[in-house]
Amino acid sequence: MDKNLRKPSEYFKSNTKDIEAQTKLGLIQMASAGYEGVDVSEATKAGVWVGSAPNGVKGYGHDELKLAAAEADYLVLAIPGTKDNENMIDGTVLGGMKKNAVLVNVGWGILVDESALLAAVKSGHLYGAGLDVVKDEPVSKGNPLQKEPRIFVTPHIAGSTDLMLDGTVSYLGEVLAEFRRGIRSEGIVNEPRNPRVPLRDSIKK
Repeated sequence: MDKNLRKPSEYFKSNTKDIEAQTKLGLIQMASAGYEGVDVSEATKAGVWVGSAPNGVKGYGHDELKLAAAEADYLVLAIPGTKDNENMIDGTVLGGMKKNAVLVNVGWGILVDESALLAAVKSGHLYGAGLDVVKDEPVSKGNPLQKEPRIFVTPHIAGSTDLMLDGTVSYLGEVLAEFRRGIRSEGIVNEPRNPRVPLRDSIKK
């Protein structure tokens, strides 16, 4: 592997100087979600982190979800859904959140008990929610979440940011350049066993 070839995660590090926040952010994320080098303590007055917390940010164990949720003004879910964490954000967790807090889900729809979320917003306990994922995708016309004016539902596009697109193009350019020189990228996940025309052989020098 060429030492000069950067890893994909290096293209997506956030510049915290561009982030302005005056509230507590609660982030539930995977340790490998791309935040390893980000000092989010600069972005929030008091960070709340469930999982692998960066330096300077208050961290909670996975068994302390309710405590973490109660601290956050904005609770962001950025983890995959499994049978073990289905409906992890249930009525109890939502009821323990601050009044006028906001839930944001960019992970998986099954993480949230949608009936309990709708009730928490309608009652006025939560200010609202932003959902890029829901349990029934594509979202059905009759989904009650879409009828609540303080719940915003987007069509699974949270990852489509300028940062992501620019990073993807830059990374792809370097991968193709290295591949042309016969260097196999570490990011390949579905390389054909017997390609009909290897890319580097098809490029005219």
